[in-house]
Amino acid sequence: MKIDRNGAYHAKGFNSGSLGVEFLVPGIHTYATFVAAMKKKYLTKAQYDAGVELVRDWKDRHGITSIVRHSDLSPDRKVDPGKGFPWEKFVKDTGFGG
Repeated sequence: MKIDRNGAYHAKGFNSGSLGVEFLVPGIHTYATFVAAMKKKYLTKAQYDAGVELVRDWKDRHGITSIVRHSDLSPDRKVDPGKGFPWEKFVKDTGFGG
């Protein structure tokens, strides 16, 4: 069985009880240009497919029943994954959507 042992500070107040995925946005950014870049499509097919595979694996192995975005957890601080991320499709493709 594969065991996830790496930790990161990805969601303030939720780190010890959650798993997080970060998708890289191409380029070198200030926070303002990063926020602007997330408004446009930024994922490659390989990134998307790897993310779907990872989240499906975690869902099955850990019995995860819901999926949320950083912007759902901390809307006053976080805007990611942004409008450029195909959230509804991702939720469906990972098996969380109807």
